[in-house]
Amino acid sequence: MAGPLLPPGPPKTRNISLAHLRNLQAYVRDPLAFVGDRFATYGDVYLVRTGGELLYVFKRPDHIAEVLVRQADA
Repeated sequence: MAGPLLPPGPPKTRNISLAHLRNLQAYVRDPLAFVGDRFATYGDVYLVRTGGELLYVFKRPDHIAEVLVRQADA
């Protein structure tokens, strides 16, 4: 049986790499542009795997309300 469908996002990597450092530098330099570029690449919702955790990033307030309010008990 297939697992749950996850939103798109940057590929998972095992170790700190040059790409991680470049991403960190870009984020520190201009966080809004960095996140905006991710939305342009992956859509209104994307997934980041960080430190063994899953971080869901939402662009639209109605998506946030759906998750945090309407489906809070799910």
